[in-house]
Amino acid sequence: MMIQTSKAICKFCKYSVSLSSFDNGLGVMCDYLNKKKEMRNCEIGYCDKYEPKKRRKK
Repeated sequence: MMIQTSKAICKFCKYSVSLSSFDNGLGVMCDYLNKKKEMRNCEIGYCDKYEPKKRRKK
C-alpha cells in the first residue's frame, strides 16, 4: 500500500537516517537500499516499504 510521505512520517520509519549535519538535524533520508540491498521502486513522495520503528520496552 502506497502512503504519501513527509519528513514527519519518514522520521519514524525503520529505514530512515537522520541527516544531523544538515538542516540542524531536521533532515531525513531513506536508507532502504543500504539496509536491504534492493531497490525501493517507490515514486517520489510515496513509499510502499514504510515500517514503523519498534519501541524499546522499559
